[in-house]
Amino acid sequence: GAITICPADQVGEGTLLLLVTFEQDPADKTKITKATATLCSVELPVVTALVGSCDPMSASLVSTQIEAPDAFIKSLPMLTAVPISGTLSGLMSGSTIDLERFVVTAGSTKTGADMPGWNDADPACGAADIGHTGCDMMCVDDCAAMRDDDGDAYPGVTLHVCGKTADDVKKGVECNAEAPNEPGATLQGKAFLDMEVDPKFTGSATSSCELSGTIDTGVNYNIVGADVFLAGGAISVTSAIKSLPTFLVDSAASKFRMVRIDGQFGSPDWQVNPADPAGACSIVIQRANEL
Repeated sequence: GAITICPADQVGEGTLLLLVTFEQDPADKTKITKATATLCSVELPVVTALVGSCDPMSASLVSTQIEAPDAFIKSLPMLTAVPISGTLSGLMSGSTIDLERFVVTAGSTKTGADMPGWNDADPACGAADIGHTGCDMMCVDDCAAMRDDDGDAYPGVTLHVCGKTADDVKKGVECNAEAPNEPGATLQGKAFLDMEVDPKFTGSATSSCELSGTIDTGVNYNIVGADVFLAGGAISVTSAIKSLPTFLVDSAASKFRMVRIDGQFGSPDWQVNPADPAGACSIVIQRANEL
């Protein structure tokens, strides 16, 4: 049977790690003339799913996560977010910051609602033998708009799907996402998709070296193909879509912290070069736990 999210509404934690550079107006430093964001990593929440009728107490619940493989993480710094602007209410501690919304899109030349997706409402697109390696023009509305950002020859970007039962965890079963037909986790494989995050930061300056506040962001993705196995058998792209969550971020509960790392005003100097986004992100990922 199909595997679906159970229960339907769940609360989990995710993480975005970004490198943000600011340029201020020399004549009025409350004006942020240019802010540039480089997305360094994404970690999405774990959710539970179940084959058949939903029973949140079932021992057969599958704890599922969309995981970012190395090729995807390495592709993120190459994605260009349009620079934005903003303002500070003052130049003292406690001054508020107002930034426009950053937008980072992966796997598609189109953005927002125009990003391509799989037509899971069409019964023909529920066939088990399509969409496992390429972009199927019968079921994806705009294959030409897909962009292979991670360079693996699959449409869009590839993320890993890993779902384990409590028994899988107890036995130490590995998730063989790259070879889902091999023995491994109850749910495992690759999902080909486009994705967009659009964080808006609202907060204040606690010092010259730190900003903090709340973050409002969409985490939107569309699957355009998948090679996923459930309990050792291949499932259709439509079934794979049903096994994965959509995300609604609670902006009031979602917090951000920006820490200065350029050595000024007593801050640590990580010697990152924003002109080398891949190298900069590598340093940021390695040292993020120091913040």
